[in-house]
Amino acid sequence: MADAIQPRYRALVLLAAFASLRFGELAGLRRADIDLEQRIIRVRQAQAELATGTLRLKLPKSAAGVRPVAFPEPIARDLETHLRWFAEDGPDGRVFVGPRSGLLRRSNFHHLWTGALTKAKVRRVRFHDLRHFGNAMAADAGASTRELMHRMGHSTMGQGAGSEAPQAGPERHSARGLGTQGHGLDPASETTMAQAGRISRLTWAL
Repeated sequence: MADAIQPRYRALVLLAAFASLRFGELAGLRRADIDLEQRIIRVRQAQAELATGTLRLKLPKSAAGVRPVAFPEPIARDLETHLRWFAEDGPDGRVFVGPRSGLLRRSNFHHLWTGALTKAKVRRVRFHDLRHFGNAMAADAGASTRELMHRMGHSTMGQGAGSEAPQAGPERHSARGLGTQGHGLDPASETTMAQAGRISRLTWAL
């Protein structure tokens, strides 16, 4: 799918898959949230689209949603290229913008996604399924349940609302493994995506 989508959204697809980020979290990213040297994304906010069409920034869905997430080395160059050519300038510049350099919305991205599905000859795959795909790959790379919950921004059963979120250090190892596994993998595979979705839905509800 990363090869099929418009170049300005290649990094969006890769981060959704290999960092397990939600669409709203990706739309809310700013340049200052990305550490290319350490390969860390700091999720601090998410963009919400109201029924009226109004966009607003808010905290992620839960306290656990504010988190650092490691991404694998193979996609670092794609992200660096994206920041150079497509992101807004300045530390508070938006990483991902709309097709006409406005705000990125689900509605203006949807036709680009469906067009990429057609180009890649993939059916019945939601953008959100990339998130399931990434978590399933991280599990295969050896991530623990705690690390997987952290990557997804979910609170564990025994975690209090004020508990400190896990650090990105331990799960960076699983991100490295994920990158190794993902090298040469085709995330556009309908079978692969469907399997990933089934694996994740067995254990976590979004």
